[in-house]
Amino acid sequence: LEDFKNPNIIPVFIDVAKTDGYPMNIRIQAINALANFNDETVLDDLIPILEYPNNYEYYYEIKNLANNVDASEFYHQQIRQAGYTAMQKNK
Repeated sequence: LEDFKNPNIIPVFIDVAKTDGYPMNIRIQAINALANFNDETVLDDLIPILEYPNNYEYYYEIKNLANNVDASEFYHQQIRQAGYTAMQKNK
């Protein structure tokens, strides 16, 4: 998935990353591929999945994506908050 460079494919990668029906490795590849576009706004669509405990396994991939696209502190804070929200739901 990392070979795609056309920005028109971004919504497809986001959809794959957000959809529970895809295998974990495919979702991770989609998240990682989004770094190629250097667009921090893709995090607007991905961060909310971290609010669910079953998606916490994608925390580090999304955090790495934020680092790779040099996302603003706002996005890093949103990632931390989403992780905290997931922890609260898991109680």
